[in-house]
Amino acid sequence: MNLTGKLIKKNQVQTGVNEKNNTEWKNQTLLFEHVGNNFLNEWNNKFAVKVIEKNLDKVERLEAGNIYDVKVNVSSREFNGKYYTTLNAWSFVNKDLMKVDTNDEIDTNDDLPF
Repeated sequence: MNLTGKLIKKNQVQTGVNEKNNTEWKNQTLLFEHVGNNFLNEWNNKFAVKVIEKNLDKVERLEAGNIYDVKVNVSSREFNGKYYTTLNAWSFVNKDLMKVDTNDEIDTNDDLPF
């Protein structure tokens, strides 16, 4: 699933130990404000994504205030009769870097000798 949003906040990296197999884990939650023309603008326009350990290096280059296309996997799990949904992010494309500045003047000076 693809979402587009402006990065609002990067939370601190969380760490812990899996009690079942005694392995360490890391993840980080990012908060975005949705940008675009679809149903998310009609209600709550913020969404949080979780980035797991193998993708944390991608988060370091993200800057608050920039707009990103975020690719996520959606997963839900049940606990005590309630369902919890997580957006696991795995790709970020900076939309601000893809914009073309149309205000730049084109140099039409043809003083070339040939």
